[in-house]
Amino acid sequence: MIVSVVIPTFNEVENIEGCVKSLRAEFRGELLVVDGGSTDGTADRAMQLGARLYSGKKGLAAQCNEGAEEAMGEVLFFLSADSRVRPGWLRAINEAMESPNVVGGGFRLQLDDPHWNYRLVEFGGNFRSRYLGVALSDQGLFVRRRIFERLGGFSESSLIPHALFCRRLKEAGEFVLLNHGILSSARKWKNEGVWSTVADHALTYLSYRYRELPPHA
Repeated sequence: MIVSVVIPTFNEVENIEGCVKSLRAEFRGELLVVDGGSTDGTADRAMQLGARLYSGKKGLAAQCNEGAEEAMGEVLFFLSADSRVRPGWLRAINEAMESPNVVGGGFRLQLDDPHWNYRLVEFGGNFRSRYLGVALSDQGLFVRRRIFERLGGFSESSLIPHALFCRRLKEAGEFVLLNHGILSSARKWKNEGVWSTVADHALTYLSYRYRELPPHA
């Protein structure tokens, strides 16, 4: 099964190399970087690393949608630039997609800081994902291309595009959460505070579960 990897970026020059190298350790397929106007050299570094580079409107959903439009694979894998895949990730996706009932899925969240606070964050995030059946951007999200196109891609007006897409995705077939982990940066928890970020995720849950929040201005 042909997999295309889509990485949306904005000022990720310090992270893009590690992300791409983790992928290339076992993947020689199509790798697209969609940059949202970086000013730190991210785009140049992505090209040096051999990625196909596209420039798009800044915004997670818009950049992912553009990458999906340009990709040629049967399966689209959306990955954050500050994440690192673990060995065996490609086999895990292919094995999951062997079932014709599976339309997509995500990975188990792991954070790159050893502090116990982040183990609690991981536990809560993975519990939320299994309970809701969603994969947020720091967990990776893979989906059959034909299903992605049928659903119209990510909502570009949503505050929670990945969660909203997963909700629609589950209506199209089986959504799986793999035990295989992805190592993601804990920087947003560090920058915004662990508990305030946890509270923000709780709001995301309520928005996902009961209603959709209004879009950004």
